[in-house]
Amino acid sequence: MSIKIYERIKINDILQKEGIKPGGKYRKYDILNAIARNIQFRPQIRCEEFQNLSYLLEVRICLTASKDCDTHFSNCGTELNMYLCDNL
Repeated sequence: MSIKIYERIKINDILQKEGIKPGGKYRKYDILNAIARNIQFRPQIRCEEFQNLSYLLEVRICLTASKDCDTHFSNCGTELNMYLCDNL
């Protein structure tokens, strides 16, 4: 079942539809909210910092009864803007 959900949720397509494109600079809340609007629950994101810039590294979808991930951020600063890389 989880593989079917994985195949159905296309994060890159969701972000593109919401106007969040590779190479752009975005607030993490904008990324989280864009995904949540399309899948009806909040994902977890993971960032990587490089040369004082925070890059979106990973988006996790939690398959739990509550649908929301217990922790919404993993190593993403609270007020940092994030860059979206081309290979998400």
